[in-house]
Amino acid sequence: MAVALLAYGWNDVRRRDTSSSVGKRGVRQGHAYEGRIRKAGGTPPLQESKIRERSEGFHRIPPVESAQADRTRPVIVISTSDGQQNNLMTNGFNMPVRHGGLIGFVVGPWDCSFEVLRDTRECVIAVPSAELAQQVVDVGNISGVQTDKWTRFGLTAIASISVAAPLVAECFANIECRVVDDRLVDDYGLWIVQAEHAWLDESKRGTGEIHHRGDGTFSENAGFIDLRHRMTKWPSLIA
Repeated sequence: MAVALLAYGWNDVRRRDTSSSVGKRGVRQGHAYEGRIRKAGGTPPLQESKIRERSEGFHRIPPVESAQADRTRPVIVISTSDGQQNNLMTNGFNMPVRHGGLIGFVVGPWDCSFEVLRDTRECVIAVPSAELAQQVVDVGNISGVQTDKWTRFGLTAIASISVAAPLVAECFANIECRVVDDRLVDDYGLWIVQAEHAWLDESKRGTGEIHHRGDGTFSENAGFIDLRHRMTKWPSLIA
């Protein structure tokens, strides 16, 4: 089991922050790109007139806010343990990597769990229901260095069978994981883990998982749409 866990043209970059070295570099690259296109006898792909024609009904948002438009992953709780202290952190940047239980998530050195994850190379990914939303937000507001989050927020640790990090009893799904690829951790904080064991308790699913919209608001799972009969390309993946 794995967690079912806007790009803009150079014109947009050119109109935005050009005060920083990154912004200036973006402008230079944009001009260079335009020059190469025109030398080849073509025209830049995102001319202003074309943008207006194709964006009817849309309004632009800053690229840094694009995460608000692309929040399809559930909010999860990551459980870690250094052998003496168990910790929890809330995470909204995660994704399935491929079938077979490979999962990716972002945890950086700004997170208390980072060093433990790097040292132990294991964790539990717990998926909370919407009913736990307030507790999950509160878990993410403080550091595990400051307090025992399990006790403070009334969460129950249950022993895993393959990793030291405990399951979260109140969550409807728990996935015991081991780190299998950390090559992108230093640059992006991106960890790739392999699911070793997965646990599901449907009685705790409630209305299902929640999704952070990037601005402090959350959405719940909506109606259920069964399109299994249309998904004919990969029949082996359809139950």
